[in-house]
Amino acid sequence: MINGSENVVKGELGTAAFKDEFPRIIARQGADAAITSGNNSDLVFAAIDNASATGSFVQDDATNYSFDDPSDVLIETAGIYRLDVSVYLTSIGNNAVATVSLRKNGSDIAVAIRSKSSNATSMVSFYWAEKLAAQDVISVNVAMDTAGATITAGSALEVRKIA
Repeated sequence: MINGSENVVKGELGTAAFKDEFPRIIARQGADAAITSGNNSDLVFAAIDNASATGSFVQDDATNYSFDDPSDVLIETAGIYRLDVSVYLTSIGNNAVATVSLRKNGSDIAVAIRSKSSNATSMVSFYWAEKLAAQDVISVNVAMDTAGATITAGSALEVRKIA
């Protein structure tokens, strides 16, 4: 490195310089869930199990997130968060319209509406950044407006604190 006097200086970086300081949870849909035409369903998350390929995953010191119930991620620490939604739909009925809603405290904060024609499979993915308070609850709801589909296990909500 070069300092303000244009002298070359050296510095040592400890392991703390490479630590991921931004905790996150990846809440995964635990099992396939069929939704019939005209109905909706929240993603229902698998229990946190970092050793399982099918469980929800948390990279945290256990102070930022918890499950309020199997469909809700409870924010424990206020901050700015990036929220990533990835819903994998299969067995999609003909001319289906899927509405995927990201919710904070039960109210929509971001909505993606996708026409699915006669596809057998489809992915609806988007992200959103939001300032969240302690005790805010984040969830994802999928509504099938004109034909049914199946929310596939592994569909996910990632919540990552960025500031």
